[in-house]
Amino acid sequence: MKKESALCGLLLFTLLPVSAQKKLPTVKASHILTSVKALAPNYTDTVISIDVMSNVDYTVSTSESWINAVSQNVEENSNALYFAVAGNPTKTEPSRSAVITLQDKENTIAKKVTVKQTANPDLVYYNPIIDRSLPDPSIIKANDDYFYLYATEDIRNTPIYRSKDLIKWDFVGTAFTDATRPTFEPNGGLWAPDINYIQGKYVLYYSMSVWGGGETCGIGVATSNSPQGLFLDRGKLFRSNEIGVHNSIDPFFIADNGKNYLVWGSFNGIYAIELSADGLSIQTGAVKQQIAGTAFEASYIHKRNGYYYYFGSWGSCCEGLKSTYKTVYGRSTSLLGPYVNKQGGSMMDNQYDVLIQGNEFFKGVGHNAEFVSDNEGQDWIIYHGYSVKNYNGRVLMLDKVQWINDWPYVEGSAPSSEAIRPVF
Repeated sequence: MKKESALCGLLLFTLLPVSAQKKLPTVKASHILTSVKALAPNYTDTVISIDVMSNVDYTVSTSESWINAVSQNVEENSNALYFAVAGNPTKTEPSRSAVITLQDKENTIAKKVTVKQTANPDLVYYNPIIDRSLPDPSIIKANDDYFYLYATEDIRNTPIYRSKDLIKWDFVGTAFTDATRPTFEPNGGLWAPDINYIQGKYVLYYSMSVWGGGETCGIGVATSNSPQGLFLDRGKLFRSNEIGVHNSIDPFFIADNGKNYLVWGSFNGIYAIELSADGLSIQTGAVKQQIAGTAFEASYIHKRNGYYYYFGSWGSCCEGLKSTYKTVYGRSTSLLGPYVNKQGGSMMDNQYDVLIQGNEFFKGVGHNAEFVSDNEGQDWIIYHGYSVKNYNGRVLMLDKVQWINDWPYVEGSAPSSEAIRPVF
């Protein structure tokens, strides 16, 4: 029998784990393959068989490189061709298909089979991970080993969700009640919370504002002994007209070199200022410092390998499917900057690189939460966006962040619809 792809297939076969080589399950190629589970990082334990006529020479071709002929008559008394399936469905291709074509010596197509493979449902997640409006998320892993997520109050009084795996989320309750919610901005909404654990307390920074209230909006702080709340409001840290920064919203807390800092701002400059040791007040004598330009809001700073990465959101956040929001970034060797893009352009001059932007499925993607690392050291980003297919406000999204030469990227610079889930 003539087998053009047999050599490559044989190499794949010999690289399979020993346990898989001893007993390889087979399925008819006309069947749809589902729930394929890897025995090793790059190979599955699946072999496909196609029944053929004996004593006939076939030319075999496959449309995709991940499926290759292994050998003929692997099983005794079997007139069949066998094909090894290499690897698992990937993040960009959780479902995939290939065509196997058999031709006889007259080049007549004797058999043509489409093989479909879908990743194990237990390994795949689908965006959005929460299909309801939860804008401006913030996340923390608490002492009880749950991840807790907080969001702008499209659910009144600041919603709290929790999860073990970043995929399945349960509603816990709210950080405040109508009786305990902050009141320093009359009729103000609670926006863009930022959750932290400082000196044995869960510390929640929040913005309080009304649309168009750029001079009187501000940032406050609340504390709790539990990530589930309730949170006790400790009052405002400052208003815009007190700190001298118009539209003072979107707080982000970071500790660095023994000091605490608050980073904030929305399209009027991004600023940082030192906080007290407990994080509940501005440090005496502290002076604000601008660290990024006027094109950004929704600040987050991530420390990795000696660099500080500033992530912000650019564009319009809240115009539904017309929103232009996208997540952008730069990096620095110092917390307070200067932050630059890959070309050396300064974020003070509104230069940036794009991490993730809208595509045909999701629009207005931005205001990310803190990065989370899974048990395999993979980094994940949670953010909000509008679903084109099922418009339901700013729903919750998840994607993997990868790194090349200490620069981050998301596959395709766009949201995934389905992907391999984090490992916990």
